[in-house]
Formats: sequence, C-alpha cells, structure tokens
Amino acid sequence: MQLNIDTRHSQGAVLAISLIMLIVLALLGTAGIRTSILEEKMSANMRDSEISFHSAEASLREAENWVLALDAEPLPVAACTSHPCVITFDSTRYLQDQTDNWWSGNSASLSSAVTGSVAPSRYVIEYLHFVSDGSVQLGAGVPQGKHYYRITARATGSSPQAITILSTTVQRRF
Repeated sequence: MQLNIDTRHSQGAVLAISLIMLIVLALLGTAGIRTSILEEKMSANMRDSEISFHSAEASLREAENWVLALDAEPLPVAACTSHPCVITFDSTRYLQDQTDNWWSGNSASLSSAVTGSVAPSRYVIEYLHFVSDGSVQLGAGVPQGKHYYRITARATGSSPQAITILSTTVQRRF
C-alpha cells in the first residue's frame, strides 16, 4: 500500500508551526526570567528589612540593659551632651519623623555593629513618668514607685532605604 501525499499544499506548514512554537517558548522563557528577577528583588528587600529589624532590636536590648543596670535614678535632661543619657519626654517630638542628622546628634549609637548594616543603629531613652505605689504621707520620706522610660531605636539595613524604628517601655524602681 502506498500513500500519496500532496506536497504542494503542505510546503511551509512545518515552518509556520515551528515559528509559532518558537514564539511561545520565547514568551515562556521571558516570563520565567521576569519572575526570577522579581523574586530575587523581593528576597533582597526581605533580607535588608531583617538586618534593619535585628539591628534595631539589638539597640533596644542595649538601652534596656543600660537603664536596668543604673544604681541611681538618672536626671532627665533636655539635650544630651554624652550618650547614653535620659532626655525629657516631649509629646510634640515625633522620633520617627526626625532626620538622619537629628538621630546622629541626639542619640546613642549601638556599641557593636550588626553584620550587614550600612550604619550603626541608634537609640534614644526618654523619661516618661513616675507612678507612686500608694498614698504619700507627710514626713514619710521619698515616695516609692516605678519610673517609666520609653526607648526608641532606629536602624538601617544593608541599604539606607531599609529603615526600622522600634519602641519599647521599661519600668524601673530606684
């Protein structure tokens, strides 16, 4: 049995199908490359964010340990001349809105750098208020109670665009 194929009508069909398949494969390859690039950028941003977060947390821990290690109540001041120190709380000052220059001049620097961070993280300790344990009677001496401090840390990651600001409150008896 012999098959008769009319070659006049099938010439070029293989070429057309091959070109269509090549275009589809090129589109799939391009989409795969774009997805890979996007995922790499996302993972780099996440790493940058994690470095910034860990650096800010390290600053909070250092400042908390400083407050908890004090032997006597620190005197809150309006502006620090040496760091770390305790500044007075100002309800009109929003630390998250302060510039890099403000943080450089008004905050303490983390004593040990976090690997991968472009700059050392910084922290500010603010005196919030005193809460007495009970009623104060005349001649009873110094009232007993707790002193509350707000610690705010600011850190950058492996790029200056990744900034993390964390805050915590510490209470202490003296």
